[in-house]
Amino acid sequence: MKDYRIFVEERLNTGDALQKRNLSDADCLHYAKAVAEELSRRPFEEETTLYEDICQYINRINQGASTEKFLKKSGKTDEKKFYDYAQIDKNTWSNIRLKARGITKESALKLVIALQLSEKEAQELLKKASWSFNKSDYRDRVIIALLHVRCFDPRKAAWLLEEYGKNERHPFRNIYDMKRIAPLPVQ
Repeated sequence: MKDYRIFVEERLNTGDALQKRNLSDADCLHYAKAVAEELSRRPFEEETTLYEDICQYINRINQGASTEKFLKKSGKTDEKKFYDYAQIDKNTWSNIRLKARGITKESALKLVIALQLSEKEAQELLKKASWSFNKSDYRDRVIIALLHVRCFDPRKAAWLLEEYGKNERHPFRNIYDMKRIAPLPVQ
C-alpha cells in the first residue's frame, strides 16, 4: 500500500508540473528525476497499523457501490455498526484500535470477509494481524473461495461456512457464532 502512495504522489507531482508550466520533454524528465530524488531522500512513512488499514477499507466500502454503508449522519465512520456487521465483539475492536493485543484468527477472517477484500489484500491484512492463510486448512481454502466469488455478506458467509464445516472428510469449526446469525430468507 505504501509503494502505491509514493507512485501516485510522483505521478501527481509530474502531472501538475506538465499542466502548469508547459515544460519541454527534457524539462519534464529533469523535473520527474528531481521529484523522484526528493522522494528517495524522505524517510518512508511508518508502517500503517491494522486499525488504520481497516479504516481505509471501511472508507472504500462507504465510497463504493456497496449497499452496506458504515457512516454516521455526521459523515464519520460508524465503527460500532461495522464491528457489529462483521460479527466482531467490542473487546476485540478495542484491542484493534488500541493495539493492545493480537486478535484471534477467527476475528481476522471475519474482518477479511466484511471488508470485501481481494485474496491479496486479505493476505496483507492477516499478516498485520500476525496470521496467514494456510492452504492445507480446508476452512481457509473455503474462505479464499468466498473472497473469489465475492461473498462478502457475513450472514451468507456464516451459513456457507456452516455447511462446508459439516464435510465429513474436512470438518472444521465455523468462525461465526451461528446463534447470533439470522437465518437466510428462503428463496
